[in-house]
Amino acid sequence: MAKSGKPPHRRDPRRRFETTLASPLPAVGTAPAHDVGSVVVVALEATVPGIGRVTFTAPSAAQMLLTASRQRAREADALRGRVFRNRRLVPGPRGPEPMLRERDVFPFLPAAMAAIILGYTALDNFTTERLPDDFSVSDPKTGAPLSRENVQRRGLELRLSAGMATLTGRLNLRSSETEMWARCMRLKRLREALGHLKAAQAFAPSSLDAADTPPSTVWADLLGIHSYEDEVVAVVQAAMDHYGTGAAGS
Repeated sequence: MAKSGKPPHRRDPRRRFETTLASPLPAVGTAPAHDVGSVVVVALEATVPGIGRVTFTAPSAAQMLLTASRQRAREADALRGRVFRNRRLVPGPRGPEPMLRERDVFPFLPAAMAAIILGYTALDNFTTERLPDDFSVSDPKTGAPLSRENVQRRGLELRLSAGMATLTGRLNLRSSETEMWARCMRLKRLREALGHLKAAQAFAPSSLDAADTPPSTVWADLLGIHSYEDEVVAVVQAAMDHYGTGAAGS
């Protein structure tokens, strides 16, 4: 009997949005009661035009985005080898130079860009979807209390360090895992470069001096990543795992 080409369904608990109860939840209908501290799966209701009312498990936006990033990362990794394998020599101001073919590099770049943007957005969502409305944290520099709104406005660095450490009670990623932190910040810089591309980062011309190093551009950075699955997706997942993939209390 021929096997279906569809991949087997795997129930990954990280894809669901779970929460820890801060107050008791009474029994409703056939659903049992839950005590304080219970971890429960969040269910949502929606009215879909033409379908009606439906209920479904609330997804974790962070994990959904990371799944999409992983798909594009694998695509980029598969295309990258062909990019460099099919180089051709062309005349240049310094003599014959190896040139990448458009038919190889242009399909690779969108996959690489998508892997980075989706991976960063997954990490960003991870640090916001878990913050309760009454959350606060001390400013690492001044010690002044920061509300949830201020924490969110201050950006990823604060949320991924002091914010998540305060929320989960786990070690601050910034000080306890310095190499992982540096990888996360590299991803942040690449996302910012792609999201706010400047001419100097995209179209910097090379010098005619053969001894000069080619200018640094975001495209050179993308070509320099050896494995998008290892250097983007695995980094984001490791940062999430550091703080725990379950949601915080509500």
